[in-house]
Order: sequence, then C-alpha cells, then structure tokens
Amino acid sequence: MNIIEYVSQSTDSFAARPFGEVDSLVLSQAAYLRVGEYEGVRLCDLYDLVKDRMASIAPARTQENEALLAAFGRSIRYEEVRLVAQNTVFDVGSSCQFSATLFAIGDLYYFACRGTDGTLVGWKEDLDLMYKEDIAAQTHALRWLNRMTGKRLIVGGHSKGGNLAVYAAAFCDRAVQDNIVAVYDHDGPGFMPTVLKRDGYRRILPRVHKTVPEMCVFGHMMVDDVTYTIIKSDGNNIYQHLSFTWQCTPEGYFVLGEGLTVGSQIVRDICDSIVPSMTIEERETFVTIVYEALRHADVDKVGDIASVKAVVKALQYNRSLPKPLREKMGHCVHLFLSAAWGSSVAVTEEYVTTTVNEWRVRRQEKKAGKSASREVKPQDRATEVEPDCAPDEITALPLVSADLANPDDTEN
Repeated sequence: MNIIEYVSQSTDSFAARPFGEVDSLVLSQAAYLRVGEYEGVRLCDLYDLVKDRMASIAPARTQENEALLAAFGRSIRYEEVRLVAQNTVFDVGSSCQFSATLFAIGDLYYFACRGTDGTLVGWKEDLDLMYKEDIAAQTHALRWLNRMTGKRLIVGGHSKGGNLAVYAAAFCDRAVQDNIVAVYDHDGPGFMPTVLKRDGYRRILPRVHKTVPEMCVFGHMMVDDVTYTIIKSDGNNIYQHLSFTWQCTPEGYFVLGEGLTVGSQIVRDICDSIVPSMTIEERETFVTIVYEALRHADVDKVGDIASVKAVVKALQYNRSLPKPLREKMGHCVHLFLSAAWGSSVAVTEEYVTTTVNEWRVRRQEKKAGKSASREVKPQDRATEVEPDCAPDEITALPLVSADLANPDDTEN
C-alpha cells in the first residue's frame, strides 16, 4: 500500500501503536501543503476547508495531495493530529526557499521540513549545498526549531526537507536537542564533509533514520554518516523519489527494497567522484553561472528547462561571459561530464538539439514497438524539438533535471 491507503485504512491510535517511520513520511508530505492560515485545525477537518482551492494549496502533485487530505478526513489514526503552525520564507535575493510545519500528536510534536518546490530559487539553494556548509533554509529551520523548548519532538522531512531536519536537529540548542526522540531523513541530500565533524552532528547521529528508494538520486548527493534503509517504490526511475510511490505495510513499516538499481549506483559513483574533483571555487562558479544562465533564459520554474530553446538561450548566455569565466565554466562542465561518461563531451547548441531529438526518436520507436537502434537521420538532427516527456533512457545520467521537467512533478 502507499501512504494514502495507509492513512485511510489505519485503525490503530497513536496510543496503541507509537509514531513510526511511515507516519513520518505522511506528515513530511503534508508539510508540502500551503495551509499556514489553518493553525489549530485538526487534519481530519482540513479537507473540507480547502477542497475548493486545491490548486493553490498543493500546486504540485495536486491530485495525490487532495487524496491524502481526503484520507485524513476518514482516518481513525490521524483524527486527533493537529496543525499547530507553519512558517514559510521565500526570498530570491538570498536564494532561500524554506517552509516547516509543526504538527501535534497528543503531547508529541512533529517538526516537518518541506522539500524543494518547483521554483528555480528552490533548486538553486539545493545546488548551493555543493559549496556551502550552511544555506539560508537551514538557518531558518534551526531558528524555528530552537523555539520548541520544553516539547517532546520528532524532526523529519522529505528530500531537501530531510537535509534541513538533520541540520536543525544537529545544531539546535542542547535543551531542545535533548528532547528530540528521532530524526527522519526521507531521501534527502547530505552535507559538506566539514559539517559531519561538528559536535552537534555527532550527538544527533544515533537518532537519525534515513530511507531511500531503490532508484535513489537525491539521497546520494553530498555526504553523510548515516546507514540508510532501501525501501520499495512502485514509481518508475527517478520518480521513485516521490513520497506517494513508497510502499508500506498496515503496521506502519516500509516494504524493504532488494537493493539500489544500477542507475542509482551510477549516480552514487558520479556524486562520489565529481565533488572531490572540484575546488570550492569551481563548484561555486559552476552553480552561479548555471543559475544566471537559466535566469537569462527566463526560467522561473524547473519545468521551463524542458524547452530546448531555453537551454540554447542559456548556452548563448555562457558565450557572452568574459573568456576567463567562460573557460572556468567549461572546465567545470568537463569535470562533470568526464566523471559521468569517462570522456570529454562538447556541450553545444547542436549537441543539445541532436541529443534531445535522438531521445525522442528512441521514445517514439519504443512506443511503436520497433527497434530503438535505428540511425537518426540528418534532417531529424537539424530540427529543434521540445520533448513531450522525459525518456526513460536518460535517468541514469547527470542530466536528471530533464526527468523533473513537469512542474507538477517537482515536489522534492
């Protein structure tokens, strides 16, 4: 079963069966809902209050989130869970996208950090983890958690929310940290190696529980010292990252996976080799130029990157940079692609257009039941095509943003 079915069918109260790992994922997903105006409301009453404007309450994965809210409305287990407060910060200037929601389950409080939304600002902050020990969203999570004095706490989050949860729990005031029962990191990225050496991180580490799907991508980014548990998902490829695809039992445990997929192992090896091969300056240069290039291409949401024209416009921006900076960018791209493919690849407008067309041809052939090995004709290569969906073939490559091309799928 998935988490919607779990919420709907669970009849055990939290007194009868204590809060567990699946409950953490459920409330981590609930933290994606924009419901800050409904403080003090029970989750079972929330659906009737927001059902007429679900598109604004849950702009990503609207249908699944509506089903989750409806499930809360008929759930025996969650009937007394309350939304206490929600704190949200979005600031383009500091590249900050943060939100956390506090839930009350009796005298236990769950502090849920939201993952990345579909905005470019949110994804820029994720990339900042490559070269910054501390990012703005982590600072906001820490400040808000420090206000939870005297409360018995569980802290958690999905994707970047998992990173924020671990960070806040690690570096909050000792009086707050001592009251933290557990920390749940659901497929979140790690940290700069120096963060792992701090005393607060070492203290909280025994209480951290990390779960990742078999096709794990985001959970491999950066580093941590946590032994993760691999769980079963019914999603395809990178979409296994989505909470709604994770499989669980009626008793509140995740269904264990058989192991990481080959694609996930490739991503892990890429992440392990790329970051150590780049200096801090090179990482910052890479992230900054990529971000500015996408802004130049009028990309506001991750879904905009699906347009080949946007990619070409971003490449044109790169050509407008001063030669020393352009050479640095080229060097960073070379490191990324060399680590990924073991050779140098010239990333040009022609390369982008050709690659997208080849992906689409293979996709069309696969749908038609034909062999995917047919040679792409020269006239196919010369035409710009905007793919209607992300091909399965690219999920093991570092160009994973294409797999998250639909903004309705970017709940991360």
